[in-house]
Amino acid sequence: MLTTTGYKSYHFSKDRAQALYLAEAGISSAIREIKGGEEEGSISDATLAYSDGSLAGSYSVEWVLDGSSYTLTSSGIVNKGSTNEVKRRVSAKYTKYSVPGGGEGIEEFKHIASYETSCSQCLIDLGAYETSNMPIPNMNFFLDNADHIHESGFASVNGESLDGVYYVQGNATLGERTTLNGTIVVDGGTLTIEEGCTIDPSNNPVSSKQDFPAVVVYGEVENTGEVTIERAKEINGLIYVSRIVDISANCKVTGVIIADEIRAAEGRHIEYEKVSPPDDAFSGGTPSGGGTVSLESGSWQELSQ
Repeated sequence: MLTTTGYKSYHFSKDRAQALYLAEAGISSAIREIKGGEEEGSISDATLAYSDGSLAGSYSVEWVLDGSSYTLTSSGIVNKGSTNEVKRRVSAKYTKYSVPGGGEGIEEFKHIASYETSCSQCLIDLGAYETSNMPIPNMNFFLDNADHIHESGFASVNGESLDGVYYVQGNATLGERTTLNGTIVVDGGTLTIEEGCTIDPSNNPVSSKQDFPAVVVYGEVENTGEVTIERAKEINGLIYVSRIVDISANCKVTGVIIADEIRAAEGRHIEYEKVSPPDDAFSGGTPSGGGTVSLESGSWQELSQ
């Protein structure tokens, strides 16, 4: 079993790296097209092969011009169409400038303004979605639908049972073995979910709020918009975190995690199912799916480079 697991892990890591290289090849191809005069365009399913003729994979890339800056988005795909398909995306932004003394119309790229990578198989398909292009929660929606409003932070008592939608301004803590039959929304603070907690919006006494997210934590400045999950018994629903979610110990999540950065030690498991929050809750959409993902140590740091 260990040998088989190691074999699969090796090939998945190899395919992830290969898909990234293919995506980067797409960026290089787009730059050549731009230098050839194509200001906006795309390349679809360009296939690359090894010297022995075996298929390495393919890439697709699009680019657009906004003023003097090009935004390029390239996807590299390995094992396309199979159950082992791996897809990685690279987004790059370049600024062009006129070369001094190069003559009229001669331009070159000056610098990379941004460079991001993401792995679709590790994110949306596996129920944990780390992205710098976050959907935005409609905090007024949650405030209008709140059953309990706390303007100066909130902390539950260990073992307490709570019902409804809790809207908290500032920091919040769900103490050990707290049961929340509803939703907790933290605006401009942090949330700590302690050992043995259960959050299940599907048990909300108000049926119209049973499809709400389990957790929404939003903050735009440092030391806000963060969540620490410490051995939670079960969280059933969508977890949205605008900055960092730190899964410090094993917990069961039946839903989807969306965060700017996900931190988890090796061996943490997330079981997840499709989630469909209300249309008014977010702009930008949310991922969905079903299955189990085992998080690997350091796997999320690579995605935010």
